[in-house]
Amino acid sequence: MKKLFSFLTILILSASVNLIAQDPDEILENYFEVIGQEKMLEFETFIYKGKIIQMGMELPMTMYQKRPAKARMEAEIQGAKIIQVYDGENGWSIIPMTGSMEPQDMGEDETKSMKQMADIDGDLYNWKKKGFDLTLIGEDDMEGTAVYKIKLVKPDGDEYIYYIDAENYVVLRVDSKIMMQGVQLETSSTFSNFKPVSGIVMPYSVEQEMNGQVVMQIVFDSVELDAEIPDSMFEKPSTK
Repeated sequence: MKKLFSFLTILILSASVNLIAQDPDEILENYFEVIGQEKMLEFETFIYKGKIIQMGMELPMTMYQKRPAKARMEAEIQGAKIIQVYDGENGWSIIPMTGSMEPQDMGEDETKSMKQMADIDGDLYNWKKKGFDLTLIGEDDMEGTAVYKIKLVKPDGDEYIYYIDAENYVVLRVDSKIMMQGVQLETSSTFSNFKPVSGIVMPYSVEQEMNGQVVMQIVFDSVELDAEIPDSMFEKPSTK
């Protein structure tokens, strides 16, 4: 009986070790296949239209992405349009609520966020070339769904934990620890309502939490691929 117990213990420990020792690239390979990463690389531009739900308000929004690293976000609030842009090197914005319609340079933290948005393929793709560290933490249960937990750390110390569905291989949630204005913020983004678009699978709903409370939801109504987006949309308007 003692030998049987010892044998079972060894089996359990071995299974745990094998789980942790799995190559995260194998998981990512399945993930990229499911979401259609190779197909995504064929498209140069993406236009997302939908709404931001925040503090009981629904704000129409449009997000533009253009390779290699440009992004523009527009949102309407009380008849005014907020514009945030990353032109591939710098960020700028127009926020009428500040009392000015002049474009303003973004701070370092805002620019960092827009730069991340401009990465169409996401942090997980080519993570080694981007200089990130990535490890497989293990397997967990997320509201009844088995998930792989993968931790990604950027050179600046920002950390992200990806919860990848162990059966369907889509990212269900990302927990983040990022520095903003000298303070570490912990946020979570939950992804749902996955739909195929021209061979690519993407979430149409993103819910963001901070300190366990939902602070914002983004719902996409449509996604347009390879539409013409002129570079001028990302250029900072002259104030002369």
